Amino acid sequence: GVGGGIVIGGRPYSGAHGIGSEIGHMIIKMDGEPCTCGNKGCFERYASATAIIREAKRAVEKHPESAILARCGGNPEKINAKIVIDCAKEGDATAKQVFDDYVKALAHGIVSIFNVLDPEVIVLGGGVSMAGEYLLDAVRAAVKPLVFFKTLPYPSIQLAQLGADAGNVGSRGGIARDGRYRIARRQMEHQENNQRDDQCDWNEGQEPSKNEHVWSPILF
Repeated sequence: GVGGGIVIGGRPYSGAHGIGSEIGHMIIKMDGEPCTCGNKGCFERYASATAIIREAKRAVEKHPESAILARCGGNPEKINAKIVIDCAKEGDATAKQVFDDYVKALAHGIVSIFNVLDPEVIVLGGGVSMAGEYLLDAVRAAVKPLVFFKTLPYPSIQLAQLGADAGNVGSRGGIARDGRYRIARRQMEHQENNQRDDQCDWNEGQEPSKNEHVWSPILF
């Protein structure tokens, strides 16, 4: 999935009712992939470690010669995001297509955020951000042609300095500053559980159950 946070004026913003910043549940494809939230086509169904795994499993069914399958000992249940991205880096065509589709979805979601909020910076954290500059360069390149105002500056895209820990630190900081303790506490627990699942998706290839959400790579 995709977790998100919005910081305005140095403070976390969660909307009028304390339940905003659900970036992962922006709908980017009408009648798209079913989401754990009950809707279809949510951002997190296309721009997450879980999405990489799902699409890689589909891809190796059509292309069993892919290095992805060889890397996981012929067992598609062992596919994880790291394997896919490592194979993409090494030039495997199937892995590269899965990665490119993931980047395209991530770029479209980021540009949608640009158009609504015009933030100063988009910060990518979570498990897939462990791909580092390979991910960052690809996302920046995919975002550039989608920007609405071609002649004006647009938000910077950076990797979180805290990497996969960014969500935990951010949510705890929100509790310290926000009087809505109960809401912030629920959000923190939700994000910590999601982050653990996302790290599994990155390293172990475990798919979440239908009732789980997973922490993924975008914060801003």
